[in-house]
Amino acid sequence: MAQEYQLRRNDSSASWGFRLNGGAEFGKPLYIQKITKNSIAHKAGLQPGDVLLRIARTQACGMSHEQAKMEIIRSGCDLDLLVQKNAMDIAAQPANVAPKQPEEESIHWEGTGEENKHLQSRSFRMLQMHLDESEATGERPPTILDQQD
Repeated sequence: MAQEYQLRRNDSSASWGFRLNGGAEFGKPLYIQKITKNSIAHKAGLQPGDVLLRIARTQACGMSHEQAKMEIIRSGCDLDLLVQKNAMDIAAQPANVAPKQPEEESIHWEGTGEENKHLQSRSFRMLQMHLDESEATGERPPTILDQQD
């Protein structure tokens, strides 16, 4: 069940009191990894394992970790979140691991003697492959909202 939370603070330098994990680049939804005891987030009722569906007025599905952080920072002292309660099993989730560096491919152009270096991450190629498949079948890719309780 989705639940809306309104977090408020007097000073933007005060911490909200939660650690965010996941993001599109990790192949995971954005979720609360940790809550600081007696923090704003703790007092509001957020819990580890809550998945963010919306940050302020922006849908969180498909958002990168960095985009989510920036959206939270832009919220200033008034942060509104829509979360799916206890949607992630925290014990089974490792902390975010930095994505692999893009693989470098070098293409030699016949007759020119020049090399053209293209950087394309493995995750980009995987996403492109899934997009191509979904366009061919006319189906949209599944999202976390498609999961049943």
